[in-house]
Amino acid sequence: DEDVFEYTEEDNPLHGFHVLAESPRARSGHIAVSNFGAGTANTEFDVLTGIQTNMVSPTNISSFRVLHKSINALPWDYQQAGYSTLFTHPGYSWFYNRENVYQFLGMEKRIFDESYTQEDRKGTMISDDAFAEHLIGELDQRLGGEQPLFAYGVTIQNHQSYPYAKYGFEPEKPPISTTISDDAMETLSVYMEGVRDSTAMLTKLCEYLDSREEPVLLVFYGDHRPTLGQDYGVYRELGVPIGDDDTWEHVLKTYETPYLIWANEAYAPYCDFDALELPET
Repeated sequence: DEDVFEYTEEDNPLHGFHVLAESPRARSGHIAVSNFGAGTANTEFDVLTGIQTNMVSPTNISSFRVLHKSINALPWDYQQAGYSTLFTHPGYSWFYNRENVYQFLGMEKRIFDESYTQEDRKGTMISDDAFAEHLIGELDQRLGGEQPLFAYGVTIQNHQSYPYAKYGFEPEKPPISTTISDDAMETLSVYMEGVRDSTAMLTKLCEYLDSREEPVLLVFYGDHRPTLGQDYGVYRELGVPIGDDDTWEHVLKTYETPYLIWANEAYAPYCDFDALELPET
C-alpha cells in the first residue's frame, strides 16, 4: 500500500484483503507488535495473553522460551465459557516449544506439520492454500454442534527468506515508481508472491465461513514486518521509512502490521462495528 507501488487495485496483492476490510461487516487497521523481521511466537504470546514480550525480561528475546506452566490466556477463558479450543500451525511442533506452550495457553487440540504432506508444499514451505484447506476440514468437523469453538491458526508460507529458489520460479515483478537493484527485486518479488497467496487464503476462508449457518467472528493479523534485505536494504531502496528512528512515527511504522476483524453473514446482524471505537493503530 506504499505510494512507491503502481499496482492497479485489481492487481494489488492485497486486493482481496481490501475488499474484506471495506465491507460493512468488518473493521481494519494496524497493531503494533514487539518485533521486526522475526519473533512470530512473541506476537502470538502478546495477543493471547495481553502481556507484552518486551515486558517479560530486559534480556529475554522469546516469551515462549520462558513459559513452563499454565498462564492466564484467551483459550482458557474460552474453555471456561464452554468452548472447545484448537490450535493449528503447519510448522514443527518443537519450534518455539509450541507443542508444550500451547498446552500451557489452554489449547486442547494442537495440529502441526505432521498432518501435511509433500503435496501441500509450495516450494520450501507448506502453502497458505493447503493451510486453508486443512483448517476448513477441521472446521467442518467442529462447527455445527452444541459446543462453540475458539480456533487459532498461524500460517508459514511467507516466512523468510525470499530467494527465487524458495518457489523454484521467478514470480511477477511488482510495478514500482523507482529503480532498485536486481537483488532487491528478487526479494521483493518472492515476498509479494506470498502476500498474494496469503490474501487468496483469507478470501477462501471467508467465503467458506459465509457458507456456514453458525455465527463466526474472524480476526486476522500480521505477526511482524518482513526482513527484506540486510539492514532494511529493500525498504531503503524503495524509499519506505522502515527502520528509521528519526521520528516516533517512523519507529512505530517499523512495528506496525495490519489486522482485520470480520463477521460472517450469519453473525453480521448481531455485530455493531460502528460502535467500536478503535484507533487506526
